[in-house]
Amino acid sequence: MIDSGPWVARARPGPPAKPLLLTPAQRAVVEAAIRAGKTELRIARRAQALLLMADGVSANDTAMLVGVHIRTVFE
Repeated sequence: MIDSGPWVARARPGPPAKPLLLTPAQRAVVEAAIRAGKTELRIARRAQALLLMADGVSANDTAMLVGVHIRTVFE
């Protein structure tokens, strides 16, 4: 998993990103999907992006960290 700590506090223009709201149960399910050895790469990337955005990382930084286009993050 990617550590979101340095990315949340990173200075960037514009308003700060609003974190997605995940319940602890939802977060546990998403984290379990990332840890599973047989998870498809596209599912693992979506799960990682979801966790980063739940931590308050911006969409641009999320796309860069996960390795996808910015439009993919907005979907």
